Amino acid sequence: MESNTEMQSMQISLNLEDELDEVTQELLTIYDIQTSSPPLSQYEFLIKTEPLLKENAFLSSIYFIDTENQQLFKVPINSSIPAAYGDNNSQFEIALLIAKHNEKPYLSAPYEIAPGSYCYSLLVPYGNNSFFQLSFTLDDFFTEQSTIGNDSNILFKLMDNQRVVYISPDYESQFITAEEFLTTASLKIYNREMLLRALPSNSMLSPHIKLWETLGHGSIYLILLILAIIIMFQMFYISERKEHEHKLEISEAKFRSIFNNVNDAIYITDLKGNFLEVNKVTCDTLSYSKDELLKMQRWEIMLHHSPQQMDKKINAVFKQNEFFSESVHVSRDGTLIPVELSSRNINYEGKDAIISIARDLSESKRAEMLLESNNELRQLTRMKDLFTDILRHDLLGPASVIKGYTEILLETTEDSQKKELLDKILQSDLKLIELIDNAAKLAKFESIEELDFKIADLYPLLISVINNYQVQFKAKNISLKLPIKQEYNALINPIIAEVFSNILSNAIKYSPSNSEIDIKVEDEDNNWKILVIDSGEGVQVSDREQIFDRFSRAHKGGVKGSGLGLAIAKRIIDLHGGSIGVNDNPAGKGSAFWFSISKKEK
Repeated sequence: MESNTEMQSMQISLNLEDELDEVTQELLTIYDIQTSSPPLSQYEFLIKTEPLLKENAFLSSIYFIDTENQQLFKVPINSSIPAAYGDNNSQFEIALLIAKHNEKPYLSAPYEIAPGSYCYSLLVPYGNNSFFQLSFTLDDFFTEQSTIGNDSNILFKLMDNQRVVYISPDYESQFITAEEFLTTASLKIYNREMLLRALPSNSMLSPHIKLWETLGHGSIYLILLILAIIIMFQMFYISERKEHEHKLEISEAKFRSIFNNVNDAIYITDLKGNFLEVNKVTCDTLSYSKDELLKMQRWEIMLHHSPQQMDKKINAVFKQNEFFSESVHVSRDGTLIPVELSSRNINYEGKDAIISIARDLSESKRAEMLLESNNELRQLTRMKDLFTDILRHDLLGPASVIKGYTEILLETTEDSQKKELLDKILQSDLKLIELIDNAAKLAKFESIEELDFKIADLYPLLISVINNYQVQFKAKNISLKLPIKQEYNALINPIIAEVFSNILSNAIKYSPSNSEIDIKVEDEDNNWKILVIDSGEGVQVSDREQIFDRFSRAHKGGVKGSGLGLAIAKRIIDLHGGSIGVNDNPAGKGSAFWFSISKKEK
């Protein structure tokens, strides 16, 4: 009996949906949205749809509703829509909204048209804001005139949300005498879930009663045995089913565990790009909750993507069954996440869908960029080394030759005008040699990352550098004030002499004739601070940082220089872990260049 009830339930569902689908297709054929305009008048709608209504006796009425233009056509003309229509909370309004959103037919909840009599309306979307409405009652559907006949063996009652929407004649009277034979089954028509309660009719029940009377009470043991076998079979079936369900639960739990604990983002979308399922990594990476993502579409997390572009991707997946690409995800805060996407089509809960695995390429992209930058740096280093070699050999050589020949010509030429020109050539060539020499030194020092240090006395080193400039001191009649002679032990490399030489050379260049240069060594606990104080024009505050950069030189009233000397000095001091700078001459006009170095290992 129970299997008959389930079959009857399925038959009712299929037959009613087939009947309604057939009417829907005929309507959409009459008013094909691609080739025909929608109904334009009540008369036209009556002429085209009245035959359809007559062919399908179970239908009460057919309506065309245009919500945008506020038009309503109906067949038959004298049919009326319940007073509830137009109320925003009515079943019709809700059905209209859902049908429009889902873009497919939607069956309204039953509404009472007479005491105990309920009607349904199937809303069929047509265009953007128009619908066809097919109204019917289940009483009409199950009448003799309907294309579906009644099963004379079964009496049944249909319930929709606690409302009795159909009941077979004689059901109530049969229920009193045959309640023990009552069976139930679920029934679904479009989106409506219903409950079917069925009883055997007298014609079906009579043979069983006659069999009982024929066999008599003596056969009760046989009946009990049969019942026992049936019960045992059902228990075995239930046990098998429970075991199968348990295995499915374990399998699903394993799937969920893997799905949510892999390192890659995984998400499943339907063919319109709507998210159906996302794993934990997807939520964490994009900074959205699962509920938020399930209300979004795939294109919303992709950089520079639109629904149209997403349709192309989905078509590509279905054509190739599997699709690989590189893309960029966009998180909630706008962070760009480069990913490698592997997508394939699957069947998910009975529908076509696409599963995508997104591997985060952020680290590999960073590694790739670092490798590329490293290669560029190596190339630049090779170019710098090549340039340094060119400076030292290909440029310094010819400049030295020019210097030698110019000096010879100066010694052998008596003409004062020629000597003046030759002296200008020599001075320019000396500046060029200085520039080449300093550029080569700077390139060399910048390629050095570490130096070897040892404790040494600074005083002999300072005196050695000072002695190299005796000619320049005499040429400008500059007097020199030396620090107190004593041991100034510091942790240094011998190239520290280059720093003192550059600063002292600048002091001589920019000091006026007949002036004094004061050299001091101050004790700063753990450091020695060496100062070279001149009485030149000084350095403006705005220039004091940039003069230690490469090729930067403060304005010095026409005195020319390469601009590299102080950059070389700063690089050497940096390698020593010290500091370098310039202040005003505390005694008045001029500058006080200084550098500090450690007395001992830190």
